[in-house]
Amino acid sequence: MKKIFILLIFPILLLSCSKNGYMNTATIEGEDKEKCDCCGVWLINIDNHILKFIELPENSNLDLDNATFPLKVKLNWKYVDELKCSREKIDVLEIVKY
Repeated sequence: MKKIFILLIFPILLLSCSKNGYMNTATIEGEDKEKCDCCGVWLINIDNHILKFIELPENSNLDLDNATFPLKVKLNWKYVDELKCSREKIDVLEIVKY
């Protein structure tokens, strides 16, 4: 009975786990030279898509102004819902160095 329980529960547990609680691993490539308010200030590569973001969350301990790029990170994020911005801009919700 124990073996059947383990065989049934183990796959469910594996499927319910995410990558250490983060949506993606990514690489911050450096500063965006355009630096417009809508475009973003930083370039980040998520799954071979270059996206842009303006700032890190308050609880982040990363210092992008003094970082060496490329910088590997794990993060949770969402697309910005502003009409004037392209779908390339994101809000970083949580981020840690990878």
